Amino acid sequence: MKKNITYLLLVTIIISIFCLSLTVSSSQTINVKNYIKDKFPPIFSFYLSSLQGLDSYEKEFIDLLQKLPKEEQEYYAKEIYKNGFSPELLKSIKEGKTFTTEKLFEQENKGKKDFDYAYEAYNQAQIFIDKKEYKKALPYLEIAIKTDISSLKARAYFNIGFCHDKFKIYSKAIEAYKETIRIYPDYAIAYCNLGFAYDQLGFHEEAREAYIQAIRIYPDYAEAHYYLGLDYIILGFRIFAIEAYKQAIRINPDYTEARYSLGVAYLLIRDRDSAVNEYRILKELDIDLANKLFDLIY
Repeated sequence: MKKNITYLLLVTIIISIFCLSLTVSSSQTINVKNYIKDKFPPIFSFYLSSLQGLDSYEKEFIDLLQKLPKEEQEYYAKEIYKNGFSPELLKSIKEGKTFTTEKLFEQENKGKKDFDYAYEAYNQAQIFIDKKEYKKALPYLEIAIKTDISSLKARAYFNIGFCHDKFKIYSKAIEAYKETIRIYPDYAIAYCNLGFAYDQLGFHEEAREAYIQAIRIYPDYAEAHYYLGLDYIILGFRIFAIEAYKQAIRINPDYTEARYSLGVAYLLIRDRDSAVNEYRILKELDIDLANKLFDLIY
């Protein structure tokens, strides 16, 4: 009897061990590359493939990861690549912990020197600006302006102004451009953009002063001369406007908007012959603008 009990006990243990080995083997047979195929962007898949085989916890992690926004997928995928899988990672996803873009950036760059940290933030913002994702760029620019590096701070403020221009929040754009100029007084483009923002709010006298400063710094700034001409027209200084347009055309003979505006300015001082001359030149450069000027002349 004791022999039978011992035998049965031994068989039970062997079966249990066999079943356990089957369970482990089955979990290890899940190939991570096959499982994550086409579920994530290629770079994320590269990071996640460091898991090699997936057990049930890692599989659950992958399934939950697939439902997250791309910014968070990137964060977790990099964590897997750098530090491997951990129960804490699975727990944070299960609990629905979310990370803002700038928070992820701060976590990933924790411990970096301020110099490197600010440049990383600025470069990330520039990537978003290049993709015209201005809203995403702003949080990184807010990080970049905290630097003590004046040239970088000035560029970050300039791009903040640029983003607000795109949102048509011109009052904030003006603040940012003014801060840019305070740090870097010879930033001609900042003055020109400041003038443009002033114009959008109807502050043409302030805009005129900004364009004059841009030209002082960079005399061959065609756009600044052109916008200055527009303000002179609005302010009633037609002769000054004509001179400004002529300067823009001297710098860039193919500046069609400047040639059209010059033609209009000539008509305002009743110099029809000069307007006709601009029409003839414009006809070779931009037929649509030329036709508009033609309609005004005749």
